[in-house]
Amino acid sequence: MKNITAMDCKAFNAAFRMYNLSKMPFKAAIEKGGLDLPNGCKLYIVAHCSTLGQANTNFELQLKNWSMIKQFLNELK
Repeated sequence: MKNITAMDCKAFNAAFRMYNLSKMPFKAAIEKGGLDLPNGCKLYIVAHCSTLGQANTNFELQLKNWSMIKQFLNELK
């Protein structure tokens, strides 16, 4: 199983085009955190941890989203 992490708007848009998904605003996707892809994989959408990413997404939401990815990675062990 492959999973994708989209860390900015360009990666998010590329993943949506690649999987032919219905468009949604990047900020709404960050708030949702992850999407199930048609092939059974997961697309994790997170804000980049740069200054700009931190300015546009609150710290609690960033922690929540990165914790979700950490949980997934721990399940692979």
